[in-house]
Amino acid sequence: QRMKASYDYQRNKLLAEKKTREAESGKRALLLLVFLTFVLFACGIASFLVFKRNKQIQLLEKEKALGQLEIAQYDLMNLLSQTQNETDSKIEELKREIETLEKKARQERNFRTRDELEEKICDSDIVKKLKELAAHNPPQAASVSDMRRLRSLVNELIPSFYGILNPPSRVLREMEYDVCVLVRMHFSPVEISRLMNMSDSYVAKLRQRILQKAFCVEGNPKELDARLLAIN
Repeated sequence: QRMKASYDYQRNKLLAEKKTREAESGKRALLLLVFLTFVLFACGIASFLVFKRNKQIQLLEKEKALGQLEIAQYDLMNLLSQTQNETDSKIEELKREIETLEKKARQERNFRTRDELEEKICDSDIVKKLKELAAHNPPQAASVSDMRRLRSLVNELIPSFYGILNPPSRVLREMEYDVCVLVRMHFSPVEISRLMNMSDSYVAKLRQRILQKAFCVEGNPKELDARLLAIN
């Protein structure tokens, strides 16, 4: 009986020590799991804060760049206005040459109705390409060669377009004329702002100034659009 009691005592003691070790091991595993969860949560919060901060910095940089772009464009327009008087004779010479070429181009138009004209505009490769660039996410600005192709298309399909917008006493700057070309080629104000890398508000102000400059009319930007779309 003493031997059996001693055996049972030793056996129960070993089982108790085993359960104690298992409990301590489980406790350590639980503590480790809690610690890892806390670390992952902290890393997630830190990553989110860094992402949010970088996003805010990007937005501020974009707004700053747009503001600088508008200021630079305005300065360029002022500079061109200051030097325009010095080049009046050259402008007149170029205008006469343009009028001659426009007359020749009008004689070579191979369509008769307005519907045919609009169809040719919408089916042209350059218009489709620029539509895709404007719809791209993120939007992509039109290149110099793209705008040159679009101006060539206008000269081909609507030879009188340039002359109507540039009477002898006034000449649109390249940026202003490009806006008119885009409007006539059925690009929306949003698409124009994306293709020319301008803010929507600046495009609206620019169209309003073009209306006054080209047609001597005070009005809203949509009035310019209507006048441009009526040219054929």
